[in-house]
Amino acid sequence: MIQSEINKLHKSIATDFKIAARKTELWEIVYCHDILHDIKKLMTFGYLDEVSLIMNSHDNVPIKAKKYKIVHINRSQDDRPGGVDWEDGEGQSLVVLVSYTQDFQNLSPEQRSFFQAENLKIPWNASNLDHSFPHLTPSLSKVYTSSNSGIDRIDFN
Repeated sequence: MIQSEINKLHKSIATDFKIAARKTELWEIVYCHDILHDIKKLMTFGYLDEVSLIMNSHDNVPIKAKKYKIVHINRSQDDRPGGVDWEDGEGQSLVVLVSYTQDFQNLSPEQRSFFQAENLKIPWNASNLDHSFPHLTPSLSKVYTSSNSGIDRIDFN
């Protein structure tokens, strides 16, 4: 992906994340910006496969999620960001889960640590959360496109 594609696709993710942060009041906007910075860095280096924004209940069970899957496809459809219908009081926390590309996984542990220390603003920890959200119903809600790259947004409710 070239930088202009990354910028356009990242803007769609960023808009959705900021809407969720503002509507739910579960994140400070500065923290949201730090997450978005890291997502853009991962995209720039080709290390991001998908990212999920998850709303958890009081007992840490996902009650809603939006998954953004990076795709390499030539299509003309390009939706506008938005449609984030999450409200204050619905959940207890917002969580972000990233899935890395094989390129990132092929890095040595030292190379991964160096990349994270030099490029990312927040520490990213391993998670055993099932990001298929089997108890929620998925639906492809948006497609964001720039040239031959895109993002499929799958909403889980």
